[in-house]
Order: sequence, then structure tokens, then C-alpha cells
Amino acid sequence: MAVSRSVFRDIALAWNVPAQYWYLREHGNASGAFARRVGRDDQGNATSIVVMLRVPHSPRNEDKSIWSASFSWDVKRNSTRVLFDGLTSHDLSQFQQYAQIATKDFVHPYAMLNFTVSLLATYYTTMRQHLEVEIVGLERTLGITRGFEGFQGWNWSPETLRSYTQQLYRITTGPIYLERRLVFLISLAEFLRDSLSQLENEVPSLFAGKKDISVANKLQAEALENVVHLVSNQLHQTRCLDKRLGSMMTTLNTIVAQIDSRSNLEVARAARYDSSSMLTIAFLTATFLPPTFVCSLFGMNMFNFESSENSVRVVSPLFWLYWVITLPLTVAVLLTWKYWEHRRNRLIVANVQMVKQEPRVSQ
Repeated sequence: MAVSRSVFRDIALAWNVPAQYWYLREHGNASGAFARRVGRDDQGNATSIVVMLRVPHSPRNEDKSIWSASFSWDVKRNSTRVLFDGLTSHDLSQFQQYAQIATKDFVHPYAMLNFTVSLLATYYTTMRQHLEVEIVGLERTLGITRGFEGFQGWNWSPETLRSYTQQLYRITTGPIYLERRLVFLISLAEFLRDSLSQLENEVPSLFAGKKDISVANKLQAEALENVVHLVSNQLHQTRCLDKRLGSMMTTLNTIVAQIDSRSNLEVARAARYDSSSMLTIAFLTATFLPPTFVCSLFGMNMFNFESSENSVRVVSPLFWLYWVITLPLTVAVLLTWKYWEHRRNRLIVANVQMVKQEPRVSQ
């Protein structure tokens, strides 16, 4: 049942919950923690066994809660007291259902503790499945899922790219926190399995002439071994999901690089068109350069402004030769320049068309 904080502390003190429990509860933080304490009498015989744990993070994504628990077994009375802190109503219903349908399991003092481990394994498996569904959805959007076509990422707008990047960053922390949970659960299951192997030596009176306890002890150890294998596989799958997220991040970075390259190309094209003034100057220079060259070549001796009184001719009879050479040379230079510009423009257009072509992503 749910109680207030003050009542919870009073119950813990009445049940002689070890002080170590409060330390784990406060300092276990996100990494989780667990401990085992064996109480002994003057002869060294075990009188009580207490297992304390603090679960890292919240066991479920739907509810934000941090579990802390103390499982105290009184050897003389052969009774177990369980003190839970942080259970939600959904979690509490799970334990109540187990208590109703698994009464035969309570012959073993670790029954409720092992059920807690199994419930955490179920929660974490569901968490991994939901995470994988989100990752597969993003992979389909990016077009990097095997057998899926229709990738349009090269033509995404900045808003679309920003949206998918935000989704990817939101999911990225999921495998990290889930891996921490799974590592904790594997360590806890192995710790309890080792504790079960020591139980017969620590409390021999519990197993003396009681086959049902011996069988239950083996079944509990087997269940913990199965949890270790299950959670180990989930841990491997979670690490694979983390690598798949890294692959998607690489794909998004490639798209950003392609968009930046395309933007740089557009800037270069704009700069080319803005250079029209320089082109005009170059055109005028090319137009007047041949006449200037011809004038320099002939020294412009086609005019005689210092003629004598008897001579009235100022222009040389060979002045026509200047135009015969200058005009064809000018036309030849301009046509050569025009051909060069046309050829260069065709190369630029071809490069732009090649960049705009949609690349195909092969799997």
C-alpha cells in the first residue's frame, strides 16, 4: 500500500531495515546499487538475510519513478518482509497479481526478490522494443533500411532536415540509459544467483529434510540464469541500436554537407553573374586592342600633317591597308572570345545539372 514519507520511515525502523538501505537509496543515483547483509547470533549462525537494491532510472518510460526496496528474511520465523519505495499504481498491481497466482513460490525466501528481477527484465525488454520501433521509423525515413526505396533526403528543405535531426537527437540518449539499466540488472541477477548458491551453507536448517525448499532453490537459480541470458541478449541488441543511430547521424551529416556544397555552388554562380561589369570592360578592351596594336605596328605614318604648300594630300594612299588588317583582326579576336565564353558556359551548366541529379542509395 502507498503510505506517507513519515509512515514509511516508521515502518522501516520497526522492521529493522539496515542503515545501509538509506545510503543506497540516497546515493545509488542513476547507476543503481544493491547490497546483501547477513545478521548472525553469538554462535555465528545466520538469523536474518537482507537484500537491498536501488534501481537506476525509471523502470518504465510511461511513469517516472525510482525504485528502492528492502527484502528482509527472518530465518527463525521463516518469513519475508518487503519494503518498497517508489512503486507506481501499475507496478503495485503487478506485484499484487503475482502474489495471488504464485503462492506456491513463496516457500522460498527469495521468491519476491526474484520476481522483482523478472519484472524489471520484462520492463526493459518492452523499453528496448519501443526504442527499436522509433529507430526503424527514422531509418525508413532516411532510406537506409534494407529493401526500402524512396529516399528524398537530398532535396529536403532546411526545416525538414532540422525536424529529423531533432528526432534523432531525442532518441540518441535512449540506448545509453537502457544499456545502463541492463548492465545493472545482469549484475543484480548474477549477484542473487551467487547468493542462492551460498544459502544452503549459511542456513542449513532451512534445507534439512525439506525437498521442496531444495527444489525451489534450484528453480530460483535457474530462473535467474535465464534472466541473465535474456538480458544479455537485450544488451547486445541495445548496443546494435546505438550503432544504427550512429549510422543515421552519419547520413544526416552527409546530407548537410551536400546541401552546403549546393549552396556554395549557387553562391559561385551568383558571383559569376555579378561580374558583368568586369565582362564589359574585358569586351571593350578586346575591341580596342587590335586597332591599338595595328597603330603601334605601323607607327600611324598614314597621315602627313606637315605637308608642303604644293602638296594638299594629308592621308597616305596606303591608309586603306590599316582597315584591311585591323577589321578582320578585331572580328577574329571577338569571335574567339565569344566561342571561349560559350564553351565555358556549357561546362558550367553541365556541372550544375550533374549536381542536381538525385543520387541513388543502394543497399
